[in-house]
Amino acid sequence: MYYMVVVVPYLNAEDLLAPRLLADSITYITICPEVVSASEWYWLRDAGPCLVLIALNHDTGLVSLFNAVLLVVVALLFGRCYQVDGSKLLLLLLINPLTFLSLFGPNKEVFGLAATMCLLIFFRQRSFWSLMAALALSFSTRVSMLAAVLLFLMLCTLLVRAQARNIERRFYSLFLTAVAAFSAVAFVVNTDAQALILGDVFSADDNSRSTLFSLQLDALNAKGLYLATYFLRLLLNLYGALANVASVTLATHGVYYAVGIMGSSLIFLAMTAIALCRPGGLLKLNEQGLHISLFVAFYTLMLCISPVIQHRYFFPLYPILVLAMVTPKGGRRRRIAMPVIPVTTDTKDRSAISA
Repeated sequence: MYYMVVVVPYLNAEDLLAPRLLADSITYITICPEVVSASEWYWLRDAGPCLVLIALNHDTGLVSLFNAVLLVVVALLFGRCYQVDGSKLLLLLLINPLTFLSLFGPNKEVFGLAATMCLLIFFRQRSFWSLMAALALSFSTRVSMLAAVLLFLMLCTLLVRAQARNIERRFYSLFLTAVAAFSAVAFVVNTDAQALILGDVFSADDNSRSTLFSLQLDALNAKGLYLATYFLRLLLNLYGALANVASVTLATHGVYYAVGIMGSSLIFLAMTAIALCRPGGLLKLNEQGLHISLFVAFYTLMLCISPVIQHRYFFPLYPILVLAMVTPKGGRRRRIAMPVIPVTTDTKDRSAISA
């Protein structure tokens, strides 16, 4: 009913200047034919939504059905992998208004959620297919997410091969190495190039107070203080929208910003606080927590190079917060080693490798 009454008229209007109901669905519908034939490299940033549109003959109803099926199937597999009730997991995913809005029309957010869940499945099951799915879905989300996943997978073996007593030391060494590397990039590359590295472009929507403040932080990058820039931009991306809650209205900013972004920022803030306070939760310094934390570090360090403040770019991290909510408090949990090559598609062979 919501799709027919609200979403269909919005998509059919194809008004790029109207208050947003969805993220960039109208943009993808408009540029899709051009993206396929374009020779410029930047078309990669829109390949995921556009390929789905082409495969489903530009039928936004089928695209929305595809989004829902993708999210439900991957969430159920994710829940089964981590021995969590699937309905509870889906409820926590859908309680975020940005997840609900991502079910409709072509968008990248649903790919980002699915990519993170597939990657977390790979962490635990060493499944070749979950790895391939994570890579394909990461590419369909953003090139920056694919780069973060690939970089993480290349370096995570250094963490795995550490002795149990040295794993925390190895984790911090890799984190500091990443900070140094991204600090060098932020120091050398100018502001416009920083945005292009991640496939961002400046637009009228980016001229918010948060983005303007973020641009001023480049002065810190010039002094080699990217770590300070990183923490400030991370806070702005995750929770910065809440600072504008008094000035955001449905009539001016649309449902996407007034409900989706604001609601998601509030839920991120609440879940982060709960995850940090829970004893024995996901953030406990065991192997699983360190591996997930290392991926979050690489992903956020890369995205915070860009001065553009966009909460939805960090939305793929939401399943990690959901996992923190459904993980039992306290108690001993099975140590989960990071997967190392070779991976396998055969259950019997996988058991032999684990042994």
